[in-house]
Amino acid sequence: MTITQGECLFVILLVAAFIGLWRGWVREVITTAILLGVILFLILGGQGVLYRFIFVNLADAFRDLFEGGSGGSVSVNSSGAPTPQSQGDFFFSLITFGTLTSIGYIVGHRAGRPPTAATHRLVGIIPGVVNGIAVIFYLVKYIFTQLNVSIASPDATTVSNEFPVVFGLALVAVIGVLIALSARSRAKK
Repeated sequence: MTITQGECLFVILLVAAFIGLWRGWVREVITTAILLGVILFLILGGQGVLYRFIFVNLADAFRDLFEGGSGGSVSVNSSGAPTPQSQGDFFFSLITFGTLTSIGYIVGHRAGRPPTAATHRLVGIIPGVVNGIAVIFYLVKYIFTQLNVSIASPDATTVSNEFPVVFGLALVAVIGVLIALSARSRAKK
């Protein structure tokens, strides 16, 4: 079984559409505005600004505060941004994008009204898909530039060997939920 790029993108956009359906129009529009602003900020060099602020300016400020004297021992490139290690740059990019995207979704959830009609939910699909496309665009173009994932479908032996484990975990989870509900109903009495 081979999953093509188009199928992968379709699944991601389907998930984004369901998120938009669940959150509603108002929340998704607020999130879209923040998310597109975050992506524009990062594309225009905001990541370098954040990197310099966190690892150079704050470090120098704390060094000056506690030790006295002037800092500035980090090497910089021609644009004035510090020269990060390539592996550290990847993780910093991923953490920065993930953090700013999460903040956008949290602000959209807190600032926006919950959907009050079915049409609010249905129209929320549109900005949800826009958010999904924007996130995938930035991840593929700027963070995971060389990512290539190959998925192999499991064979019958693997499925039959793993089925009892999955069934057992599901059974334990159901029993745990029933015990928690039983304890909660006793506490109300």
